[in-house]
Amino acid sequence: MSTTADRSGTVIGVHEAAYLTGGPARVVDAAVAALVRAGRVRVTAPGELAAAAPARQEPVEAAVLDGIGTAGHRSIDTVRWRLVADPRITGLAHRLEEQGLLRRRLAPAARRGDAPAEVPTREGRRVIAALRTQHAGDDVWRVALDGPAAARDERLRAAIDPSGPTADVSRRADREALRRLAESDPATAAQRTWATAVGGGVLGLGVDAGGGDVSGVGDGGGGGGDGGA
Repeated sequence: MSTTADRSGTVIGVHEAAYLTGGPARVVDAAVAALVRAGRVRVTAPGELAAAAPARQEPVEAAVLDGIGTAGHRSIDTVRWRLVADPRITGLAHRLEEQGLLRRRLAPAARRGDAPAEVPTREGRRVIAALRTQHAGDDVWRVALDGPAAARDERLRAAIDPSGPTADVSRRADREALRRLAESDPATAAQRTWATAVGGGVLGLGVDAGGGDVSGVGDGGGGGGDGGA
């Protein structure tokens, strides 16, 4: 896990930074961005994820890979929901509190229902500002500190922000994959074009953005789809 130290010597990793700024869901987003960038998670459609290299190493990334599963695909929303209380992620809060960067708010019954349970301290906010300067050029850190929309890499945004403008990017990639298939195998391309008209969606065709076969990982396909969450 990437870490950095500020001028006071405080050492904080990208996952801790994500928790500090956005809680467990932001940690999932940052971990997914890192896994996609490393090629260990594939984006089969905007917001739809499949494990490409499920070997587990760092605990947070292992939790995210567990959330995605090894069969079929899962949506980013489902992965966030599955991991919101996972101790491998919520445990980050303890170290942040020990370092004086995070504090717990009032008990839920005494605060507004939509208010976060934990918020950065003054020192935490100072560290966040310093990290934004230090890691302005790193998309994973940008996601950790400022959310999915901060990623400049369209592929990373497509993984964690399915409602954003990257949906059009993914559709263009799908059309390009089908065009390449038509050049190499016109008969199969014609069949898949017909399947799109009947069932809708390139995932139903078995074509991903890279032109590979992803049959069985579309909606309802594979044991790891959202229907099994």
